[in-house]
Amino acid sequence: MIKDMDVNDKLGLTAKEFNQIQSAAESVGVCYSGVAGGKSNPHHKFVHPGHRTPWIFVIDSIWKKSGHVRFQHSYKDKLQAFGIEPTQENDSGRNVSIPYDESFEAALAYCCDSGPSDREREMQQRIAKDWARLFGGEYELKHQWLKVSAGIIPDLIALFRPTQSLVVIELKVVHTGREVLAQLQRYLTNPKILSASGDQPPLGAVIAPSYQPALLLDRPGVRLYQLFVEPLGVRLIHDGWGQR
Repeated sequence: MIKDMDVNDKLGLTAKEFNQIQSAAESVGVCYSGVAGGKSNPHHKFVHPGHRTPWIFVIDSIWKKSGHVRFQHSYKDKLQAFGIEPTQENDSGRNVSIPYDESFEAALAYCCDSGPSDREREMQQRIAKDWARLFGGEYELKHQWLKVSAGIIPDLIALFRPTQSLVVIELKVVHTGREVLAQLQRYLTNPKILSASGDQPPLGAVIAPSYQPALLLDRPGVRLYQLFVEPLGVRLIHDGWGQR
């Protein structure tokens, strides 16, 4: 049996990169199913329990060659609709690949559903219902799950009343790492978000039950809130807006 770390060595994949990809996958309901392919073609396999296709993407030999993640061929159209032109597999293969960069998590979410998970939807509804108690008069809730463009569907959009700034809020119901920053950056630089924000640059915030230590040590230029489920509550644990 081939161990995960042995596969990482063969593919030139660091433990940090693997953990980031696994965390991004779990955030949209994609599960890591372990090592496949045997000794001749060892690779990490990720599947979605609710999808008809047997797998969503794998990390295999093309990672070492080009830093790409290989997707099952049936997701080619969705990747194109998202705005990425995937690379076609060589020879007679049908699968496609995309580079692992700041758009990976959003592209994966678009392929899987383009919408929140049931847990996220339930939590978001609870937060919206109890908005005034959770945030007082600091924010005014404007939108939920607003589709701005292909692959750009912020969880929450609010108005920060003290400065009249637009705030894009990403909700996570799982342990969250640095990949959320790339997702927020994609939202905050979207032309429609920038246009709607007017003279004030848009701000970013994250609500999650817990964070990877590296994210907190990086002190990002966004606000980080800790989410408490029972009873429902939020607590500001990092205010990065002053660092912008």
